[in-house]
Amino acid sequence: MFRILRLPFQVKTFNLQNLSPKPLSIVPRRFFTSDDDERGFLQTPLCNVRNIGVMAHIDAGKTTTTERMLLYSGKVRNVGEVHDGNTVMDYLPQERERGITITSAVTSFLWKSTSNESNCVLNLIDTPGHVDFTMEVERSLRVLDGGITVIDAVAGVQAQTMTVWEQADRYEVPRIVFVNKMDRRGADMDSAISSIVNRLGVTPLPLQVPVGEEEGFKGMIDVVDMVYWSWADSLGKEWIKHPIWDVISGMPSELSDILSKDALSSAVEMREKMIDTLSLLNESFMEHVLDCQEDPSPKGDGIDSEKIRAAVREATLRRDVFPVLCGSSLKNRGVQPLLDAVVDFLPSPDDIQKSKPSPTEAFVFKVVRDPQRGALSFVRVYDGSLNVRSSYINARTGKHEKANKLLCISADDSVEVDEIPRGFLGAIVGMKHTKTADVLLSTDVKDGSSDLHKSLSIPQPVFFMSVEPESEASAPVLQSALDWLVREDPSVEVRTDPETGQLLLGGMGELHLEILKERLMSEYKLDVNFGKMRIAYKESASSSTTIRLEGDYALTPPGVDTATTLVNIPLELTFSPLPPDFGCAVVTRSAPTHKHPKGQEVVLSLHEDEAEKELVKRSVGVPSQPLPFPADITSALTKGIRDALLSGVKFGFPLVGVGVSLSVPEDGFEQDTKEHLYSGTKEVLQGSAVKAMRRAMEDIEFNVLEPIMNVEITTSEELVGDVLSDISRRRGTVRGVSEVGKQGVGSRRQVEADIPLEGLLGYSTALRSLTKGDASFSMAFKSYDVLPDDRVEQLRKELYGLL
Repeated sequence: MFRILRLPFQVKTFNLQNLSPKPLSIVPRRFFTSDDDERGFLQTPLCNVRNIGVMAHIDAGKTTTTERMLLYSGKVRNVGEVHDGNTVMDYLPQERERGITITSAVTSFLWKSTSNESNCVLNLIDTPGHVDFTMEVERSLRVLDGGITVIDAVAGVQAQTMTVWEQADRYEVPRIVFVNKMDRRGADMDSAISSIVNRLGVTPLPLQVPVGEEEGFKGMIDVVDMVYWSWADSLGKEWIKHPIWDVISGMPSELSDILSKDALSSAVEMREKMIDTLSLLNESFMEHVLDCQEDPSPKGDGIDSEKIRAAVREATLRRDVFPVLCGSSLKNRGVQPLLDAVVDFLPSPDDIQKSKPSPTEAFVFKVVRDPQRGALSFVRVYDGSLNVRSSYINARTGKHEKANKLLCISADDSVEVDEIPRGFLGAIVGMKHTKTADVLLSTDVKDGSSDLHKSLSIPQPVFFMSVEPESEASAPVLQSALDWLVREDPSVEVRTDPETGQLLLGGMGELHLEILKERLMSEYKLDVNFGKMRIAYKESASSSTTIRLEGDYALTPPGVDTATTLVNIPLELTFSPLPPDFGCAVVTRSAPTHKHPKGQEVVLSLHEDEAEKELVKRSVGVPSQPLPFPADITSALTKGIRDALLSGVKFGFPLVGVGVSLSVPEDGFEQDTKEHLYSGTKEVLQGSAVKAMRRAMEDIEFNVLEPIMNVEITTSEELVGDVLSDISRRRGTVRGVSEVGKQGVGSRRQVEADIPLEGLLGYSTALRSLTKGDASFSMAFKSYDVLPDDRVEQLRKELYGLL
């Protein structure tokens, strides 16, 4: 099945029962894969498949770690470096130019754990670490079974680390933590583990003790097998595993000069804590530990490494613990044990979802425009299999679409295949109507429903800029390009400014919009005029308010075919605040029917999640009395009011966090209307409701909301005062100052603050100037908050050209 080249070395096996102070194994990895090998991956038993993602804060070494995985697995022959712009996974020109990951990239390779006799296929997604591209992380995690979170050994858990961790929690993804950059000045494993506990609020399970500090970092002690990992060459392609129980017992060994007493005692202590933690979580493992204590081994504690591995795996899959490993990817140390841990501890597709006879179900997690092939729809197959030239039903649209070609993807390369089986990732060529988060089903599914149809959490844009074509003739081409950008990236928003009529392009940050600008000009060859970047302000109701809405509606009297008459319909609307991420919702009760004698509760919002609808109903309240109108009038009025809530009346910003309870006053209705005898045209009624609602909203007080960012600034101790003063000038609030890395080394401090996005425009240049290049910062979106009155007036002058 697989074509493997082996060098003429004799590979010794690791036997824990025959411990020796001499190296037990030097394992060269020289695999490389052909197109046939890639197709062969799809035949791998699912128990030997791992669908994993690598996620991290920017500059934690995520892509560097991924590139080493490809090298040591034999996927590539030469390692790519981020600083050289030649990595496999960062293949876009914009990525290589900036040295950051912008889009998630997929690849597959073989790995064989030292404890697993079968070749395992790792389907890996390398995700961006920059906050502007958090949507790429979101949709990748939706289809992954496990993850690797990379953190910096000096900085520990950072702002974007917490963001991606929360995203992984949302999809219940088991994770391993890799503490990278152990060779850096100030690297501290204990401090990094403490940051996991304090900032992520989870239970880390350290499995390795680093040997050597900073530039002297040499390797690590694995406390599961009690062996010392070292590397025989500078590229890290050959590693050596030394048993250490004899060294711990005091027997003479060449390792005595390498492994300090502190390192050995730390390993014993870590192993004891690991065993205690696992014993509390696993009763059968506890019984094994007690048996070993009753019958002690002459070497070590006698606890079976395989039983430890099984207990770690079980606890990891339940997310009771998160194994922690360490290394330095740039220095080629620690990646092979990390790959072993992926195989040993992270789930297979069978662990997540047991096989059952069922029709095909596949989730589309990404759509990309390929200049030659058209739309590439990236999918994860959950049940059945996708077959080339077969048709599938889109559960959202109900339309049939054909899979013209199927691909196995490896970064920017691909191999055509006839089938993508359950548990694997791939891409479909040519689907015209499929979007991100769509579900594809077999044509023999009768009701077109699926348990997979769970919407992604799509972040809202925080920046907008106007986009105008150079000429009227290029307007359709620009619109088509913008449609593609939105289809590819759901965090991109295109809308029309209600005040100016300009076309607005929204994104997650300055860099995000900059990349979109470059793509419009380079990929789509468009000459486009871009306006000044603007912050994505929003509006929201300041408090609960009840108003009476009077409106004249053109209705057709009973017994009349075409003639209409104006009927005054007064309504009572109660405005209630909702969380800003809920948008706006209208809650009412429809007219009684035979099935619903008290009327049916109706929630009209942009959210389809039933749990969120229940929260809206509890927050807003459902009227006790139904609307006394026919279904078509009720529907038109409700939708018209909902449409009026799309934007505020103060500045025309999107209206969010507003719930409206729609009911009827006790007086004011004509008898014929109450008896459901009138009828009306949906479009006319809906338009009239919008106009009446907009007029009524002018008497309601709305707040302007601004985005607040969670900012982390790292600088030297003597510059902290200057940084804090600058934060205050930017209307920021300092949450704390802490020491990062090893205490007393370099005197680096980390300042955590909440700063309005407006105060962060051009902050990178300002901070560099303030600290003479000493400081660095990162930020992640936190929430929306009310804009102060003085800034509202300043904003009014800016928007209406009064400054």
